[in-house]
Amino acid sequence: MGTTLEICLIYNNRAYIGHIGDSRIYRIRGKFMRKLTTDHSYVETLVKGGNITKEEAKHHPKKNMLMKALRM
Repeated sequence: MGTTLEICLIYNNRAYIGHIGDSRIYRIRGKFMRKLTTDHSYVETLVKGGNITKEEAKHHPKKNMLMKALRM
C-alpha cells in the first residue's frame, strides 16, 4: 500500500516543491493555471513513451497504478 505526497515550502520569495505519486501541483497566476509536476503513474509512462495517447490514458484500466509512491 502506498500514498502520494505533495509539499510546497515558500521561503525568501521562492517556492520549493516536493512530489511523489499521481497527485499534482499547479501554479495559478491571474487567469492562467500551469501544471508543475508530472504524474508517477504507469499510464503517464506509456504516454511519455508514445505507446498510448493522452485521450487513451483517460480510460486506461491501469490509470491509477503508481510507479512511485510513499510507503507507510
